[in-house]
Amino acid sequence: MKKKQITIFLILVSFNVYSQIKSMPGAFTRMGFEAPGLSLGNSIIAERKDVISPYYNPARIVFQEKISFNLSYTFLNLDRKLNTFSFILPIKLKQENGEVLRSAISAGLINSGVNNIDGRDLDGFHTKNLSTFEDQFFLAVSALFSKNLSIGANFKFNYAKLYENITSSGFGIDIGILYICNNNISFGFMIKDINTSYEWDTSELYGQNGNNTKEKFPLLKIIGMSYNFTNDFYFHFSFENSNQKTNILKFGGEYEFNNNFKIRIGVDRIDVSNSSNGIKPTFGFSYSNEFSSLKPTLNYALCIEPFTHYPIQMLTLTIQL
Repeated sequence: MKKKQITIFLILVSFNVYSQIKSMPGAFTRMGFEAPGLSLGNSIIAERKDVISPYYNPARIVFQEKISFNLSYTFLNLDRKLNTFSFILPIKLKQENGEVLRSAISAGLINSGVNNIDGRDLDGFHTKNLSTFEDQFFLAVSALFSKNLSIGANFKFNYAKLYENITSSGFGIDIGILYICNNNISFGFMIKDINTSYEWDTSELYGQNGNNTKEKFPLLKIIGMSYNFTNDFYFHFSFENSNQKTNILKFGGEYEFNNNFKIRIGVDRIDVSNSSNGIKPTFGFSYSNEFSSLKPTLNYALCIEPFTHYPIQMLTLTIQL
């Protein structure tokens, strides 16, 4: 039993990401956190409207003016799962001179994993079904340093299980900046997964043949912009570079028909350094309705993965108080 081949790891990282970094840890954190962001090609690093989480840029959460709770469920094939939860608490402090200091905090969880893995021994006989998981808990803070500039940080704790008693944990941090040029255009910058890694110890499974393995998350540097063409149409763009020499372009557009209904379209993973990766077209919409002091919004996203017949589908429920 102890000599089982641990092929689970390959399945765990099979979440479809860029070719150079798809075998690196943390793939589940690079798929998309929420339906609005996913349907816009994960390009909303500089967006200030309808902020749901610090995932795309922790500096954004200070622009959420109401308390917000958000829950997402993702439909995936191959017995994969990806679920998220977050909330945002805006904070306003009035000074003696009458000025208002604006800040915000956000916390949440990303839960992912693979179930029903066919466990077999060295003779090829089925033993039992196995499962893996990767979880990320985060706490973000953001402050408005002027009417044009916000800065935020996202502190993350990762915990993962690969096989039975083989687990790993670690901390990481994201740093983000958002600069508002005028009412129509804003720019964002983010460094993601600073000093983030897993460290695996297989000595309990393999005894003297076990070892310690440290795996670092890829370091991502992202810049982008959002432009408001009219009060109804918004365009988003981002460029992502990693220390694994990937260079990814992302686009998204959103049209607001009225206060209740929005439609979105985007393109994710335009890899200018490797055209064979395949792009990921995205689509989605939102419907909201206000009841008394509550404003629930249902968001849907569809993402076409290039090398499978099964798309990613995500539902996000947002409630503002």
